[in-house]
Amino acid sequence: MEYSALQLFGLLVRLCFELTLPIIAVVYIYKKYRCGIYPAIIGFAALNLIVLPRALLNNIFLSDGSFWVGQIVTTALIGATCEETGRFIAMKFTMPNHDTAADAMCYGAGHSLMETLPMTFNYTLSFIATGITLLSGASAENADIVMSMGFIDIASPIVDVAQALALHLSCSVLVCMSVHYSQCRRFLPIAIAVHAGANILKYFFGTWAGLILVTILCIKTYKTVKNSNMPLCH
Repeated sequence: MEYSALQLFGLLVRLCFELTLPIIAVVYIYKKYRCGIYPAIIGFAALNLIVLPRALLNNIFLSDGSFWVGQIVTTALIGATCEETGRFIAMKFTMPNHDTAADAMCYGAGHSLMETLPMTFNYTLSFIATGITLLSGASAENADIVMSMGFIDIASPIVDVAQALALHLSCSVLVCMSVHYSQCRRFLPIAIAVHAGANILKYFFGTWAGLILVTILCIKTYKTVKNSNMPLCH
């Protein structure tokens, strides 16, 4: 496959965005609310522990290789259940005094960064290979074709990373409320259900469909925090 210089530039922007967006979120939350980096470190590390039971359960339930069972229902449900339950356990036992919305969002940004890194690493290797291919001689004459045909392909992963970050920020706030406020215990299963729903929508209709659900989740989470006793920061 040949790439134009314009398309390669778009791929570079996409790579930088995917890698830096969660880091920018952590830095922004830290500077604005002074909540500390500790929640982000916990979120980053906890995902590594979540991967183990998730992989084990996937191996148990995905033995038939069915698309419906493997790629949609089971993966979505297992992934959402493991991640949100792991988020609850991590917050309860490693962040007992970090009960603010800023702490929760910082955790979510760290979680999102760890989730993004493997994908970005693989994509970096692909990008380097693409650059080498380009050096063999791709013309700039097809720039208009690239702009009309390649924009969605380049933009979709960027939206996917932004959507995943927003999902983890919102779910982290809901789970944090579930940990620290007895009247909010139901928020854990809600976070699992919404996370699974976003995964299933993505499998059925692609990134842009999941974006609608995540946008609604962000709005509802904001209103929930605003109307609750949860402090924004210390």
